[in-house]
Amino acid sequence: HHPVKPRMLSSIVTRRRGSATGSASSMDENAGVMMLWDHLTRQRSGDEFCSDEDESDDESKKKTRLFHSSSEHSWVNCYTPRCVTARIDRGVICAHRHIIFATVIFFAIICGASIGTTLCVARNYAREAKQMAYHYGTMGRQLLTNQMDTTLNSIHALMHGIYDDEMLRDIPFRIGVADQPGSAPFLSPTDYNLDDEHAGKLRYVRNVTGICDDPTLVENYFKTANVALHAARLHGVFIHHATLLPNGVVCLSSPSLESSGYALGQDLFHDPHDSAIIEKVISSTGALFYGPIQIPRTHKHSNLDVHEPESGVGDIGWEKNHNEWLIYIPIDMPDSRGYAFKNHWGILEVSLDWDKFLHGSGILPFFEQRNDLGFVLKRENGDERSPAAYLARSKGVDKIDPKCFTWVELNYRDTEERWTLGVGVANGYRPPWFCLGIGMSILISLFVTSLFLFSLVTWQSHKDFLLEILPARALHKLCHGEVYAEKFDIVTIFFLDIVGYTRMSSEMQPYQVMKMLNDYFIQVDRLTKKHQIYKVETIGDAYMCVGGCPDRCMSPLGAQRVALFALDVIEMTSSFRLDDGSQLLIRCGINSGRIMAGVVGEIRPHFSLFGDTVNIASRMESTSKSMKIQCSDATYRLLRDAPDYDFNIIERGSITVKGLGEMNTWFVNGATKRRTDDVIMDSEKDKSTQSCDYDR
Repeated sequence: HHPVKPRMLSSIVTRRRGSATGSASSMDENAGVMMLWDHLTRQRSGDEFCSDEDESDDESKKKTRLFHSSSEHSWVNCYTPRCVTARIDRGVICAHRHIIFATVIFFAIICGASIGTTLCVARNYAREAKQMAYHYGTMGRQLLTNQMDTTLNSIHALMHGIYDDEMLRDIPFRIGVADQPGSAPFLSPTDYNLDDEHAGKLRYVRNVTGICDDPTLVENYFKTANVALHAARLHGVFIHHATLLPNGVVCLSSPSLESSGYALGQDLFHDPHDSAIIEKVISSTGALFYGPIQIPRTHKHSNLDVHEPESGVGDIGWEKNHNEWLIYIPIDMPDSRGYAFKNHWGILEVSLDWDKFLHGSGILPFFEQRNDLGFVLKRENGDERSPAAYLARSKGVDKIDPKCFTWVELNYRDTEERWTLGVGVANGYRPPWFCLGIGMSILISLFVTSLFLFSLVTWQSHKDFLLEILPARALHKLCHGEVYAEKFDIVTIFFLDIVGYTRMSSEMQPYQVMKMLNDYFIQVDRLTKKHQIYKVETIGDAYMCVGGCPDRCMSPLGAQRVALFALDVIEMTSSFRLDDGSQLLIRCGINSGRIMAGVVGEIRPHFSLFGDTVNIASRMESTSKSMKIQCSDATYRLLRDAPDYDFNIIERGSITVKGLGEMNTWFVNGATKRRTDDVIMDSEKDKSTQSCDYDR
């Protein structure tokens, strides 16, 4: 599609003018060649990319601009081949809409594949993040399980010590069931002269004097408990106190009763504050955990002692253990004696330091090493004292998306506790490069699609260019290595020649001649497309085209198209003006007959027509008159049968044709379109003459 470059034109002009031209004439030629290049590129590019210079400038001004083009970036640089190519490419896309459709489909496939690949990689990243979180969750679970096993083993060691002490086994029978004969009675608030507020707090305290304060009993329990608590401390389990509740009554506590926060003899089974917990413990089959929470406890003041009532009554207050974690275990003695407290001996309450329990397990430093992870320890079967059910959490875990947690269950033996450890990924399961990856996928898809579009446009441009040189059928055969030769029974051939061309070319500069021919023949080319006829070639000032070949159609229709084309060429030529304002004159000739069409040669193959019909058409042009269309008898007969037009044809008479002798010729002066009714009547007579029979 690209016009001839200035360098090629310069060499052509130099060869034609000869090597004897002087330096001044060479300068004029170069200037003229550059002007011709500008003119050709403007016509090939359609719309103007840069502002046009005033065409009324004289020749000297244009040459002066050319000499300064390299330093001033003159108008020649505005019409580079790249600029022309961009305009032609856009024209190719507009002319072939399937390129847009194919490009959109290709972009959808490439973009979908690239985004799909990004999503697959992101999915693998999320799966690896979940696997990592689950791995750390299982390791954290193992740490907590080991610490819990150590704690429960220490508590079971204490319980075995209680089993082996005969005095401890007899305590429930000595305390008895509340309000039963022979059992330890509840204290009377009047014995201590307490006001109503403090008296209400002693309502559920039983008098266990002589039972729970037996020095031998206390000493035996302290020995057993201290051994168990010391062993637990050696294993990193810090127990605040271990309190015995035979029949649900506070009796013994190690290291001291004050550390437990209870009053001696407090009946937790009847105390509304603790009765719900005691009921749940004695109905369970294993240990129950409570906390870590702030648990209010009534505590016995040192002066509130049944052995020393005369010492006065101190303040009864509330103690808050912020990090207290309570474990309740129902005690069942191995003997066969029946126990009235729901068939249990009683309850063992153990209070641990929750923070030290976590540090002892090693879970806190374990997760502190990973800044990209956080954990949450949650109780699934929470109690009324810990509605939130959160046991522990690492720093900054609140900033992690709840959807980015992987949960691991913790089920401890001999307990009814159900804990879950959640490990969250700080950056989430979506990779940090996800949005960038999607954007890059789209950009890469656009880039690849642009290459694909460029390839399609280039391929289509080459195809269109070849189709402008060779017919489609000929091109198809040549691409398959076959020889193209085809016979046509009746076609109509047109020749055009410029009157006085030899004189004009001798008076004009070569570039002016080429500019004139280019301007004129471009207009003629447009008319060939309008009338659906095929341009064969131009030889100098001669122009040749044919109707009914290579696309076959009925011979009258082909002749009609060529005749209408010739009339439009005459009309266009009458209004065409040269740069100096002079008018161009032409001769036209038409002939119809049988031809042979083929492509000759391998280097720069050319579509050619062979036969006497071509020669006669050329003679019709050469013997015609200025601005006249001369046709032969064969064409005249076809035009009389034209399907859509009535032609104004005047007989010229007999003329002498070189090599053929005398021939009767006609002048085509005009055409009138038939009425619709006439066309319908003709089509009913012979439908075959009204349609094209295209040979695909």
